[in-house]
Amino acid sequence: MISEREWTSIRSMITTLVHQIAGQRGNLITGEVIKHNTSNKTVWLKELGDQPIPVVGHSYEVKYYDTDNNGVVQVKKVTVDPTTPDIGDFVLVAMEMGSQSLPRCVGVIHGRNWIIPEDEG
Repeated sequence: MISEREWTSIRSMITTLVHQIAGQRGNLITGEVIKHNTSNKTVWLKELGDQPIPVVGHSYEVKYYDTDNNGVVQVKKVTVDPTTPDIGDFVLVAMEMGSQSLPRCVGVIHGRNWIIPEDEG
């Protein structure tokens, strides 16, 4: 069983991590993408009006193996960049410097059917 002191420590660590990721106020919001610009990797949410929100992510170098016509295996590498969420995707946005400034799209919410309607709970 987890003691009250341990729960306090866990809450403290979560608060610290949220502040590091989302700024001092710890504002995280979710919303549906209503518009996107794939070349600039930006999205817009109804909740934030005309504010373009940049997509945040890392590019990765991926190694894969390909066999040529002679049966020789060749190692190849490619760089994979983050994709821009589609219109209709639900995303997580961190408000970096408070509730109205520097929003950053940190990811798409891929889970489905995880909210239980009030009348079913």
